[in-house]
Amino acid sequence: MRPYVAQGLANQDIVAGWRFSATLQLRTPLQFLLLHGVFHPLAKGEPPEHPIMHGIWVTETKTNAELGIGLPDLVLTNQTCASEIGQVPSDGGDFLKFLIAIRNIKETAEPAPVQESILRAELGKPDWSVFVLKLGGTDRIIKRLKARPRKLNA
Repeated sequence: MRPYVAQGLANQDIVAGWRFSATLQLRTPLQFLLLHGVFHPLAKGEPPEHPIMHGIWVTETKTNAELGIGLPDLVLTNQTCASEIGQVPSDGGDFLKFLIAIRNIKETAEPAPVQESILRAELGKPDWSVFVLKLGGTDRIIKRLKARPRKLNA
């Protein structure tokens, strides 16, 4: 059993479950980006295991009401999370939408020249201009997407 799961089960009086936090980077596969923010209740047992390089399950505590505390929950505003371009809203904000759009194209079965053409059109959209700039421009993004993933040392 993974250590964070064991800790969650050992503290089930206060732990509600786990929420997935995807690695918000250009290299993260679509299937993991789509999981960002998904909640897995403790009652359902262990959350699915995924390569840690693509994201992690973060322990989430029960609400004050679930704990029998007669106080409103503390609402934190302007929460952020790390990403390849710096801090973004914890829900991923527009950067997550950008990554999903790009990975949707990258992971199609289209031939490479067709993918590149579609990517150039997508990267040229005004909504994405800030992200394209922060990632080094269209050509650099396409070059990175073409590169084969590095193998991790065992």
